[in-house]
Amino acid sequence: MAIETVGWDIGGAHIKAAGLDRDGRVLVAAQEACALWRGIGELDSVLPRVLTALGATGPVSHAITMTGELVDAFASRRAGVRTIVAALERLLVTRA
Repeated sequence: MAIETVGWDIGGAHIKAAGLDRDGRVLVAAQEACALWRGIGELDSVLPRVLTALGATGPVSHAITMTGELVDAFASRRAGVRTIVAALERLLVTRA
């Protein structure tokens, strides 16, 4: 079965993701260390590796939750959310 949706958990120390089929069954899961407190470049380098580990090919939907916006790299929670969402858009939307 093909992955239809990738569910993401963007934390301050780890990125976790699960590939789901059209019925919401987990087909595969992956986790990578991501020292987000060092800056958004950490996320930029980890996301492609996680997608590769999942084997997600072709267009998929993404569902995202996060606590990474709370790390000290961001001036405020709002700035953290905006920066993380921009990184996700830059790295995931272009793959569709």
